[in-house]
Amino acid sequence: MVTDFPKGKPLSLSKFQQLYSKLTKDSKPDSKILATLIAKRPPLSSRSRMEIYRYAYFARILEVLESDFPQLRKKIGKRPFAKLMREYLAAYPSRYANISEVGKNLSVFLRKKKKSPLANLAALDWEMSLSSFAPSIEHRDFSNLLSLPEDQILKARLYLDPSVRLLKTDSHYLIFGPHGKAQFQTVTPLQYRLIQEIKKHQPLSKLLSLMTRSKISEDFVVQWFTSWSKQGIIAGYE
Repeated sequence: MVTDFPKGKPLSLSKFQQLYSKLTKDSKPDSKILATLIAKRPPLSSRSRMEIYRYAYFARILEVLESDFPQLRKKIGKRPFAKLMREYLAAYPSRYANISEVGKNLSVFLRKKKKSPLANLAALDWEMSLSSFAPSIEHRDFSNLLSLPEDQILKARLYLDPSVRLLKTDSHYLIFGPHGKAQFQTVTPLQYRLIQEIKKHQPLSKLLSLMTRSKISEDFVVQWFTSWSKQGIIAGYE
């Protein structure tokens, strides 16, 4: 029977799970809790048996983090990446039922360590990961919009593919992946602002006003919107 540490009472299932999770995640497991939960099985000690589980736990999480942060891993190398992930998990242990959430604070962790270039890269990797898992929707032909009466055009509201995300670090990034394959582009501050306004579901009249104030060439604007439509960034209008 597993007893409650340190009172000697039987452990509830939830308490057992809580303590076992703590042993798995802590860099220096508490020896008293370890002895309470994990029995010796010669020739392996309680600690040796627990290390097997701890290794498997980290290996699985590392696999997920390598998948979610491919550019960061490539930038610093496999072993430095694994070492960095151990440091990250010590500072930000997983507290989520869904393992896909484990890397969400990596850019914050790197920024606190004064590693801004790596933090920016991690932020981009994370946004691309989220983009790749966005749901698919049916796209509507954007070209028909210009055939509408002018008053209807001005009232129309564009909408974006669910995969579209924006990120502002050292540059302005537009991330998208309408077919589950996320990619990114660096964009100008004005392009970034336009996508922001589309995400807010602003009417075309608002977008046109923004472009007019920016004194941008109409040809450039038409080029941008046509390109965004062809790439599946703009999904349609209503």
